[in-house]
Amino acid sequence: MSKTLYLSDLDGTLLNKNARLSPKTLEIINNKTAEGMLFGYATARSVVSALRVAAGLAVSVPVITHNGVFIIDTKTGKYLESCIMDKEKILPIIEYMQAESVPVLVYALIDGRERVSWICGMENAGIQNYLSDRAGDIRLRPVDNWEQLFCGEVFYFTVIEEEAKAKKLFESCCVSDYCRYTLMPDVYAPDEWWTEIYRSDATKATAAQKLKKILGADKIVSFGDQLNDIPLFEVSDYCYAVENAHEDLKKIATGVIGANYADGVALWISNNT
Repeated sequence: MSKTLYLSDLDGTLLNKNARLSPKTLEIINNKTAEGMLFGYATARSVVSALRVAAGLAVSVPVITHNGVFIIDTKTGKYLESCIMDKEKILPIIEYMQAESVPVLVYALIDGRERVSWICGMENAGIQNYLSDRAGDIRLRPVDNWEQLFCGEVFYFTVIEEEAKAKKLFESCCVSDYCRYTLMPDVYAPDEWWTEIYRSDATKATAAQKLKKILGADKIVSFGDQLNDIPLFEVSDYCYAVENAHEDLKKIATGVIGANYADGVALWISNNT
């Protein structure tokens, strides 16, 4: 019997404009997973952040976080796959950021727990907004200096800046094939641009293929809205861009469905599964 894995991005795709799941989306997805549908998400968010915004969603498979860095079984908290950075290979990026005093968020596993570190006193507006939105987040780890900033098993960097600074940083940091670099405006605050850096083999595509194998699925159907969803679309049997998606993503999609604020993903699933 054929098994299809359905994977959706969160922000701008499954979540509405308020970064929440509508009651209709929750009802449709949860009913379908109760019937046996293999449904999960592939997001740039951490598992902590994703579980918060996707509260009430009955995912039936492990989830993909940090753009493919991790595959996590949310029921057990176990990391099924991970892409940790080799610190020697990211040294040029670290040295550049230190020399330019770049306000950066560093994600690492420390004592087996995901932590997000930043240097106190170097918070720009982007980091301040990030921290305000995540008040009480158990991952937050303020530090005093650059040495403390890179403790543990580092797997991800994020810099949040206004567009001109973000693009300059992006050009300066793209110095190694070891890393993948993404630059996108914030879905909820377009004046803020996010530069994200992680291992080049950590993509939603590679993670989706690994998850497909773990589950014994035959096909992947995916949903997305941004450029970081392109690799996932390229390995999917069918891929659908929401109406509000980036035009370049729409060009390679199997089809364009309703917008994120109109329950596009859930309604497509309701009508086609």
